[in-house]
Amino acid sequence: MINCQHFIIASLVAFGSASASANIKNYAANYEFSQWENSRSTPVQCSLKHDIPRYGQAIFTSRASKLINLDFELDMKRLPAQAEMASLRSVPPSWKPGSAAQDLADVKLYRQFTGYVSEQPAWRMLDALDSGDYPTFYFRDWYRGGEFISVGLSSVNFQNKYQEFLECVSNLLPYSLDDIAYSVLDFNTASDELTQKSQQRLAMISEFLQYSPDINVVVVDSYTGSYGDELQNLQTSSLRAENIKQYFLDSGLKNLEIETNGYGEKSQIASNSNIIERQKNQRVVISLGQPIL
Repeated sequence: MINCQHFIIASLVAFGSASASANIKNYAANYEFSQWENSRSTPVQCSLKHDIPRYGQAIFTSRASKLINLDFELDMKRLPAQAEMASLRSVPPSWKPGSAAQDLADVKLYRQFTGYVSEQPAWRMLDALDSGDYPTFYFRDWYRGGEFISVGLSSVNFQNKYQEFLECVSNLLPYSLDDIAYSVLDFNTASDELTQKSQQRLAMISEFLQYSPDINVVVVDSYTGSYGDELQNLQTSSLRAENIKQYFLDSGLKNLEIETNGYGEKSQIASNSNIIERQKNQRVVISLGQPIL
């Protein structure tokens, strides 16, 4: 069953395009001012932006992750004053007469938050733009006394920037900050050398940090077992932590605030009854974050 708001929107769209409808206040870039920009293209994040004159900005973002992902944000100059349902439709522009508008999704706009669309509906928006259509939001605007408005994304000058965006997405790292924000590195038995798996993990952390200027604090905590001399274990843990710090510096991460702590025999996670258990206590823990202001 089609709800009343959806029926009204469908009726209005039937009489005009995203850029011209007699009964709706329209916001969309015209042919002359329609521009798209790849504002951030790194192996950690790809962003595709589009200004909507007098209204705000449309932003598509895909981030480094194990999973395919895409978020869309409608950054409005005037945030919604109350929660409102919006209809998102793919609307043909005026130069494509005879084409029908297609429903993409129903979107809830939350009070004092930017509009948000994720995953498949966001990809469908990109597909609509690639086909020359205008993904358009329709909703009642509190600032206009509850009258309907439309906010459209222009497909003019889109395709070249879209190809650049897809190239960026194809080169995103296959892991996210959540995957490496807290990492435990282990050592080979009776050695100061990290295991092969831990070396790979350390390289992943370093690569991610190369492209993440917003992460500028790294804490390196090092521990040993309680076998042998306590003071020697404390010194060993401090040296291992400093070696990890030097690895980051040698990788070119000069602007990081790197805190190192050698705790020696403190905070045991296993018994020291045999070599296997003692080995579990030989570890370095790396935490990534931002400074607390």
